[in-house]
Amino acid sequence: MLDHAPRDNLALAFMEKTLGTDVSLLNANDEYNSRIAGRLSHRLLRFFPPQVSVSVLGLSYKPNSLIFEYFSGLPLAKGFADAGCRARIHNRLAKNHGWQVIEIFALSTEDLREALNDADIVLVTTTVTPYKNLPPANFDTETRPIVLVNVWRI
Repeated sequence: MLDHAPRDNLALAFMEKTLGTDVSLLNANDEYNSRIAGRLSHRLLRFFPPQVSVSVLGLSYKPNSLIFEYFSGLPLAKGFADAGCRARIHNRLAKNHGWQVIEIFALSTEDLREALNDADIVLVTTTVTPYKNLPPANFDTETRPIVLVNVWRI
């Protein structure tokens, strides 16, 4: 499962350092969590041809928030883009916040249907309502199979 608490770990680590106590467990947890996205993208890509199209749904650190700089959706999209995939991202709340940085490695869209339009792999990385119950009509399964990965169900 992807971690939803990197900021909490950072805050606790700062407090622990200020108090002079051992923070090695928090640091180990952060290091482990930072590698999860790369491992997941690498494992999924073993089953697909090069230059597959990937959509990552949900980038925010906490559901229904704009805090997305430490969430695994970003490194997932970047990992796929770095592997030569066409990466597309969708996060309904972050549409006007930080896209210029993200668009360096992934296409962004405000339209959920557009995000799903030609995706071979769809990763749901948060529990917000629009992603919980995606209707089958949103996916073009007539021409090819689509892999839907909900990281909250792994």
